This record gives sequence, C-alpha cells and structure tokens, in this order.
Amino acid sequence: MESLLCPDDTMHTQSARPCAGTETTTSAGGSPQHPEHVIDTDRAGSRLDALVRDLAGLSLRAGRRLVEDGCVLVNGLRKKPGYRALAGDRICLVSGQAPMNCSNDASAPCAPRGRLLKRTDAYAWFFKPALLHTVRLSGRSNASLEAQIPQLLEDPNCADLQLLQRLDYATSGIVTAALNQESALRFREEEALGHVVKKYVCLVCGTLGETVIVRNRLVAEGRSRMRALAQEDSDPARWTTLVPLLCGRAEEIIGETEDSRSWSDAWAGQELTLAGCLLHRGARHQIRVHAASTGHPLLWDSLYGTAREGAHFFLHHGRLIHGGSDILLLPDWPLGAKAWRLMQNWFALA
Repeated sequence: MESLLCPDDTMHTQSARPCAGTETTTSAGGSPQHPEHVIDTDRAGSRLDALVRDLAGLSLRAGRRLVEDGCVLVNGLRKKPGYRALAGDRICLVSGQAPMNCSNDASAPCAPRGRLLKRTDAYAWFFKPALLHTVRLSGRSNASLEAQIPQLLEDPNCADLQLLQRLDYATSGIVTAALNQESALRFREEEALGHVVKKYVCLVCGTLGETVIVRNRLVAEGRSRMRALAQEDSDPARWTTLVPLLCGRAEEIIGETEDSRSWSDAWAGQELTLAGCLLHRGARHQIRVHAASTGHPLLWDSLYGTAREGAHFFLHHGRLIHGGSDILLLPDWPLGAKAWRLMQNWFALA
C-alpha cells in the first residue's frame, strides 16, 4: 500500500483592482494578497454579482459563478449573487479560492492544485483538493483537476485519458483515470462486480451509534439533487456502509489548531461523529444522501443538511483498492490525536 499524506498546498493570489464606487483597503481583515473593497453610497444597492463583474472585469455570468463557487465574502460571510450591497460592506476573497481579478481558468496559479499520486501503463491516480471541481462544467471556465492533468502528467495531449471518478467540489481525495479505453472498460467491469473498494471518511451530525449499511436506491431530483427511495437498490455495489469511528462533542473530535479555532464558534457543543464510509461503485452524492437518510447528514452539507455560510462539508476519499493497486491518501483535516489515530486505523483495514 502506497501511503501519501495530503500536502499543504500553497495558493498564489493576485490583487483585485478597484472599480468606481469602492475603496480598496487592507485593513479590518484584508491583506495585500486579499484586498477588501469597501462599498460606498454610490454603489450601495448593487447586486453582488454585478459588483464582482466590475471589480474583476468579467461578464455578469462569470461574476455570478465566482459568488456561487464561494470565491467572494461580504463582511466575512458568503452571500448569494443577488445580495444587495450596503454602504460600508467589505467585499473580500475567500482564502484558498480564486481571487476576483484572476481568470477562473483551470490552469490559473490561484486555483487549488491537484497532484499526481501514481501512474502505471493503464491508470493514473490524482489528488483532488477540496474546493476544486473534478471536471470542467458545461458552459463554465471553472478551475478543474481535469484541465490540470496534462501538466501533471507532462503530456499536453492525454487524448485517450478518461476520468473514472468525479468527486464533489467540496470533497477531497483520490481520483482515478484510465489511460486507454481498454483500461476504462476493465475498471467499469470490476466496479460492477464489486471488486473496486473505495474508502472515505466524513464528519456527520449527531451520534451514529452503530455501523449502518444503507441500501436505498438513489434517483435524481431536479438538476442538482439526488433522493433516496424507500426501495432497496438491487445492486449491492451501490450500497453504502457507514462505520462510526468516534462520537462526541465537536471539541473532542476536532483538534486545537489554527484552522479549527476559526470555526470553534460554529461547532461548539455540537454532537458529531467521525465516520468511515465504504462503497464499491458509487453514484452522484451517494454518501451525502445515504448519510442524510439515516438522520445524520454531513456537517454543513447545504443540499442535504444544514448550511453554514462560508463553510463546506468534510468528506474525503482516502483509499482505493483496485486490481494490484492500493492507494492511500490521508486528509489534512484538523482532527484531535484520538480521532486521527482512529481514522488511520480505518483506512489501514483491508
């Protein structure tokens, strides 16, 4: 088993430029890398996406997408694109996200960076950090792991490469790619037989008292959501096993780090469970929907649980076993010593 600790990626940013009706400052939480733009009375009442458009020199659609993707904060909080700015509002960048004057191109230096973990003649495995899309979205110029792959493989063509997994924007971890059509077909066949093992770890709300195998069939509900039916999925490869690793108050699970202290007011006193997740095939949002169906949605999952402005859920794909390959990639979460040890033990179990 090849063990790879998720790196502490350094994000390079550029300064946004001011527009009429704003004042650029680095006070009250801003920095030279992440300047704030203070809204004056002339721009008060403007939509946030329109302000971002003007600040960044983008189209209105591109400005809206930056806001939707969490790249913009107003007074330290995420807002919707239609938010009407007030005089004195401070518009700033989210640390680690694309700055407002940066092209949202996948290869831009400000985007979170993926990493090549391992390569064989048939497959390649990549690390996708949280807050990076796996693939380029239709009609968008969003940053994505897919667009970074030619550089990561030092191959500008990658003509036959096929991504075999897609992780949600907020999910981090391992993404597998086939380097030719034959390898892609072989992977899909082994997935269908349940021979591919995918292990995750997540933080869910409440106390998950015992191991649960969630068998509910999933169906699409609109364009962005999935729904768990009462009907059991006939394919065991589509089931999700949730294993409680550590239950307790958030303060007992989350370690005392600079990152965790910034969220301490948000989760103080909450009952959480650090859970391992096992599946073999997987569908869109499978772990998120199955966890929510048990009454234990992922912490801060805005689609299936309770949202937290400026926050995202914790879900990490940390181990993949396929054929003769076994990839292990630990997350960089701010866990306490006991939680970290239990998580390591979970991923070490075959």
